[in-house]
Amino acid sequence: MNAAGYGAVLLASLLTSLVAAPGPAAACSCLAIPDNVRAAGTDQVKAWMLEHATDVVRGRITDVRAGDDVTRNGNRVVVAKIKVSSVVKGDLPVGEKTILTRFGTGDCGIASALLVSIARQRDIILEVQKNADFPGELFVDMCGYGEITPAR
Repeated sequence: MNAAGYGAVLLASLLTSLVAAPGPAAACSCLAIPDNVRAAGTDQVKAWMLEHATDVVRGRITDVRAGDDVTRNGNRVVVAKIKVSSVVKGDLPVGEKTILTRFGTGDCGIASALLVSIARQRDIILEVQKNADFPGELFVDMCGYGEITPAR
């Protein structure tokens, strides 16, 4: 498989993980998407997730960090910087934001999507959740709306 084909397969895989709720066997437990929406296909699932989102932003990931010293409440997390260029939904201001996620190993994190976004230099559209425990930091996971934009 050539590099373009590999990239397309990887992107499709990540998009599916961002917009499709996991099935019953998954360890990550997300919002219950109605069966009729799920049965209608990926586009309907994406539309439903966007409709039910509160804050959705579009921007470019500029930094991703993880390690033994990157923790919140004693748990290791992934911390990323996103330069928000527009607000799709909600009232967050544009500009640089800090987002937190988990690793994506059954914990609903989207670290791999953040890495692909930065590696491919593509905008990412994410539902973000305000974090009362850590004001100024936003939380993202695969249970919320998300997509990596296509190459221009």
